[in-house]
Amino acid sequence: MVIPHAHQRMIQREITTTDIKLVLLHGSIKKQPRGRYRFKGWCMDKRDCQVVIEFENGLIIITAISDEK
Repeated sequence: MVIPHAHQRMIQREITTTDIKLVLLHGSIKKQPRGRYRFKGWCMDKRDCQVVIEFENGLIIITAISDEK
C-alpha cells in the first residue's frame, strides 16, 4: 500500500513503482524510530533512491526520496 503522501512524492520526484521495487529488493536496510525501515538503493536511471516503510497489517510505503534529475 502506498499512502497518499508517498504517492505525491513519487510523482514530484519522478520515482516509479519499478524504482520502489528495485530499492526494496536490492537496497540496504536501516531500522528507524517508530517501527519504520529505510531502504537505500538506486532508481532505474541510476539516481540514489530511498524508500521509508512500516508494517501495519502489511507493507505501507511512507515516502520515497531521490536525488534530483
